[in-house]
Amino acid sequence: MYSDDDLQDEDHALFHTWNPRPEICAFEMDEEETRLSFATQLREKPPKDEVDPAEVTRAIEWIRMWRIKRFFKVVQGFYMVRFRVLAAQSRRIILKRPLSFYIDLNNSDLSLGEYIATAALNARKDTLAFCDFLENRRELLGHMESLVVADQWIDTSDQTILRDHPISQLDGGKFYTPFYKSLQRIISSSVNLTILTFSEMKLDLYLIACICDLPKLDCLNLRMCSINKQARRALTLDTSQVLVSAVRYLEIVVTNETSIWYAMLFCPKLHNFSVRGFSGAVFPPPEAIWDKCRFFKTLKCLYLGRLAFFHLQMFVEWIQQHGDTPYLTHLKIEAERWGITDASIISFLRAVQGAPLEVLSIEGALQASLHLFDWIALHFPRLLGLTIMRHSSTRSRRTNLIVWPLPVWQYAQRFSAFSRLQYFGWNNGTFSTAYSTYSLRFLEEGYLDDVDNVGRGKGDENEWFSPEDEWLPKLFAIHCSTLRTLSLTFMFITYRILRPSEGVIKIENELGRDPIYSEQWNPSPLFGHWPLATRQIEDEI
Repeated sequence: MYSDDDLQDEDHALFHTWNPRPEICAFEMDEEETRLSFATQLREKPPKDEVDPAEVTRAIEWIRMWRIKRFFKVVQGFYMVRFRVLAAQSRRIILKRPLSFYIDLNNSDLSLGEYIATAALNARKDTLAFCDFLENRRELLGHMESLVVADQWIDTSDQTILRDHPISQLDGGKFYTPFYKSLQRIISSSVNLTILTFSEMKLDLYLIACICDLPKLDCLNLRMCSINKQARRALTLDTSQVLVSAVRYLEIVVTNETSIWYAMLFCPKLHNFSVRGFSGAVFPPPEAIWDKCRFFKTLKCLYLGRLAFFHLQMFVEWIQQHGDTPYLTHLKIEAERWGITDASIISFLRAVQGAPLEVLSIEGALQASLHLFDWIALHFPRLLGLTIMRHSSTRSRRTNLIVWPLPVWQYAQRFSAFSRLQYFGWNNGTFSTAYSTYSLRFLEEGYLDDVDNVGRGKGDENEWFSPEDEWLPKLFAIHCSTLRTLSLTFMFITYRILRPSEGVIKIENELGRDPIYSEQWNPSPLFGHWPLATRQIEDEI
C-alpha cells in the first residue's frame, strides 16, 4: 500500500520523462472516464511536445482521485455485501407498540379501551404482514442464524393501563393466536438457527416443541418471559424426555414470575447458565422441579445475579440436591443491595466444593474477612481469577470504593496460598500512598510552589522510591508469584504486573480497560452472563 506522497513522487517522475503531445493543451474534459483514459494515454504513449505543468498536475490529481474512489468503491461494495449477509442471518419479529402511543392517546377522541384495541390490532396486522413475507421466502429462513421475538404490549411498566383492557381478550380472546401460529411455522423452518431470543413472551407448549426441534440451536435468551400452565405440566410429566433441546447456553431474566424456571427442564445439556433479576431480587426455582434439573453434570459456567440473603439457602439446597458439578469452572454470585455475609457465601461455595473452579466472582460480601480468603484458597486450588466486591450499605455499587475492615497488607499476605492465581479484582478504597515511600521525596526536596510542581519527585532512580500507584499491586505481586493483573473498580483502573527478570516487578497502569478486559474474569451486571467464548468447549461431556 502506497502513501499519498509515494504516489505523487511516482507520478511526477513519470511525467517528467514524457515527451508531451499537442492534444494535451486541449485538456478540457468533464467526464471522469475520459480524464482517466487521457491520463492512461499519457503513461502508454508519451507526447512529443512540451506540456503545460498545470495540465500535468491536473492529470496527476485525477489519477490519484480515481485510485482513491476505486478503493472506496471496493470497500463500500464489501460492506454492503457483508451487511446484506448479516441482515439475512439475523431477523427481529416484534409486536410493536407505537412510539407515539401516549401522545396519540391524549389527543385521541376515542375512549381508552377503543384506542388500545385499535392500536393493538394495527400493530398485529403489521407484524403478521412481516411474518407472511418471511414465510414466503424460504431461502431467507434457511440462512437465518439469529432471531429475536418480542412483544412490546406486555410491559411491566404499563400494567396499570392495560389491566382493565387486556389485549389478549381482543378478537374474541384470540388476539395472539395468529401471531403464535406464524411464529411456530417460522421457527420450525429456520433449521440453521443458533441464537433465539424471546422478550416478554408467554411460551406455550407448541413454541417449546419448536425450540426442541431445532438441531443447531445453541443460545436461548428468555427475558422477562413466562411459561403457561399447560407447558409447565407437560415439562413436569415428561419422564421419557421427549421435550429436549440442543441448547447449551441459557440466559434467563426473571421478574416476579417464577414459571420461567421451567425452561431448565428442556435444556438438560447446558454448559453456560445465567439468571438474574430484572428490577429486584431473583426468586428461587420452585421446589417441585429441583429434582428434574439435569444440567448440573454438564454445567461449565454459572451466573446468579441479584440474590437476596433470605433466598440464598434455597439455592444452596437446590444445588446440593444434585451432588457434584464436575465441570463447573466459572462461577459468579451477585448479591442484591443488602449484601451477603461471609458465612452465607461459604455455605454456598460448599455446595460446589468439588468443582474445578478456575474463575470465581463474588459481588456483595458484607465482611470480606481473612477467613473467606483462606477458605477459598484451601478449597479451590485451581483458581486463576478471583474477584471480591464488598458492600458496606444498601447504596454500595460496583464502581464504588469501599473501606475494608483490615489493612491491605494483611489481605496481601493471604495470596501466598494461591499457586495459580493470575487475576484479582476488588473495591478496596485504601489509598496506595499508605504503603509507598514516594512521599519522602517531598520532604527531601522541600515544599515546592503549587505552580512549580513539574519537578516534584524527580530525583535519582531508586527501586524503593517508585511512583505511589505501583505499591498497591506490588504488595500482592510479592506474595503471589503468578499474579498478572490487579483491578480496581474505581475509574476502571487495571494494573498489569510484569516480571522482566527474576526479582524485578514492574507495574503498568491501564486506565479504562476494565469494562472489556475483565469481562472474562468478572462479567458486569449490564451483560449479566459469562462471555460467549467460555461456552465454546469440546463436546467431551
